[in-house]
Amino acid sequence: MAIYDFYCKKCKENFTIEQSMKDELPKDCPKCKAKNTLRQNYGATPILFKGEGFYCTDMKKTTN
Repeated sequence: MAIYDFYCKKCKENFTIEQSMKDELPKDCPKCKAKNTLRQNYGATPILFKGEGFYCTDMKKTTN
């Protein structure tokens, strides 16, 4: 399942739709029922670093 953010040009509402990536994106506003008024909002993708090597303390060489 994917989460998509949309904006309606007519009623000026923002909303989120969760649907399969295989489904066609909606074109009609679910709130005001206007036809072909949706615009998909794009944003930055969050990044989560896990594991070693991402911090300066993790990359320091150890002395014997």
